[in-house]
Formats: sequence, C-alpha cells, structure tokens
Amino acid sequence: MRNALDAEHRAGKSFPPNPKLVDMPRQSTVAEKVLEHIRRLQLHEQARLPPERELAGALRLTRAQLRTGLAKLKASGRIWGAVGRGTFVGRQPAIEPTVGLRLVALANPRELMEARLALEPMLASLAAVHASPLQISALDKHVRLAGEARDRAGFRRSDDAFHRGIAEAAGNRILLALYTAVMECKREEGLGTLGQRILTNERREAYHHHHATIVAAIRNRHAARAAAAMRHHLEVVAAACDIFGAAAQASAAN
Repeated sequence: MRNALDAEHRAGKSFPPNPKLVDMPRQSTVAEKVLEHIRRLQLHEQARLPPERELAGALRLTRAQLRTGLAKLKASGRIWGAVGRGTFVGRQPAIEPTVGLRLVALANPRELMEARLALEPMLASLAAVHASPLQISALDKHVRLAGEARDRAGFRRSDDAFHRGIAEAAGNRILLALYTAVMECKREEGLGTLGQRILTNERREAYHHHHATIVAAIRNRHAARAAAAMRHHLEVVAAACDIFGAAAQASAAN
C-alpha cells in the first residue's frame, strides 16, 4: 500500500485534504475570538464566562480547540478559572470571590450601596497609607482609560478596575475579601446595570473627576481626604440612581 501511494505521489497525483486538518484555527486566533466575544458580551473584570459548551458553540469551535485558546489566555493573565466554579475575566484575585461568604441572596440596591459606603471610604484611606508606587500608577491608568472610554461599557470596565485597584492597594486581605463578596452581589444580581442605565456623558465626566480626586489624595498619602472623596463619589452615584430616595439626592447636592 505504501509503495502504491509513493508511486501516485511521484506521478503528481493530488490527494484531498484531511478534513480534520481543515480550518484548524491557531491557538492565538482562538484566543482572539474569545477576547472579541468577551468584548461583545460586555463582560467586565471578574465576570464569569459562559459555560464551555455554550462558548464553543457560539464561536463555532470544538471544545478541544476552545481549550487551547483558553489555556493561552490563562497563561497571559487575561482570564482565570477554578474547578467547579467556572472561568472568569481578568487576573485571579488575591482573595477569591465569596471566600466564606454567600451574600447574593441578600442583595438589593439599598443594602449594596450601604455596604459600599461603609467599606470603600475605609479602603481608600488605607490605600493612602499602604499603596505602592506601582499600585498608584495602575490607579492613574484606570482613571485615564475611563476618561478615554468611547462608550458606557468601556467606562464601566475601567470603573470596576479602579475600585478594585483601591481595594487591593489598601493592603488588608480581610477587607479585600469583604469587598470581593459585595461586588459579586452586584454582578450576579445585575445591580451594576442600575447605574449603567443612567450613565450620561455628564455623569461620566463627574465620576472621572471624582476618581482623579481620590487618586490624588492617595498619592499625597492623605487618608482622610481619600476617604472623604470616596464617600462623596458613592453618595453622588447613589443619588443619581435614586437608591435612597429624595433625601439622598438632597444630601449629595450639598
């Protein structure tokens, strides 16, 4: 049989392509398709990717092909995964979501914002004490990217990264775990879309200014100013979403 095939090859006879090797995407191409799909779905930092079977079907890939691309993205820190929990956008956080905490069932807009108001000003004040120059540079980058964002989804991604960057820069793993749990409530219950719907250009500009003020206080190691600036920012966001009603709007206007 081999001699017959060799004779046909020497005679110049062509052979049909192996269907298993046709249109096999390169690993980098698969990774790019996954990233494009993440952008299309507007998945933010630490958002969960669709299940593997669903994702492979949407991208018209075999599951084996998809896994090669996911492996490349994991190696580069663009996504991370945990057995039994799924695959998530971004780098694996120092504290995994909801370690010892399951608060999603308790989530509602008022309680979520009250939790953020209790927690994030403290994180900002600690970041002013503990943040490294590299972490402060990363916060500057998030502020810049938010200002350059062309749409609400881009602004939201930078906003999420900014607030998480402050939580990590605070240097307190217990508070970081609490922050992570609170933010998972926001994501899993879709509460982040509440602010997304009213994110006008004017509000984006105001929030961008708030972020810059917070970073300036952190950079200058002024803990009290950082906490006050964060509290003011969250109160304005709450008033814009009408989370606490007319009283919150009047308070934030003063």
